[in-house]
Amino acid sequence: MAPEYFMYGKVNDKIDVYAFGVVLLELLTGRKPISGDYPKGQESLVMWVCTLNIVFFFMSRKELNLVSQSSQKLQTLRTNH
Repeated sequence: MAPEYFMYGKVNDKIDVYAFGVVLLELLTGRKPISGDYPKGQESLVMWVCTLNIVFFFMSRKELNLVSQSSQKLQTLRTNH
C-alpha cells in the first residue's frame, strides 16, 4: 500500500507508480510485499530494498561487482536444481 494512501486515504497518480514499483520488486526478488518470514526490519520489501540502496551507495565499484557476480552464481545454482 502506498504511503500516501495509508497515511491520508488519498488516491493519485503516485499510488499507481508506487504499486507498479512494488510489483516489479516482487518479480525481481521473489519476495512478498510484507512477510513475517524475514528478520525484524526486513519484513517490508520496500524498506528492505531501501536499506540495500544505502549499503550499495557506500560500496565501491569492485565490491558491487563481487556482489553482482555472487548473485549471478546463486541464480545459476537455483535454476540448475
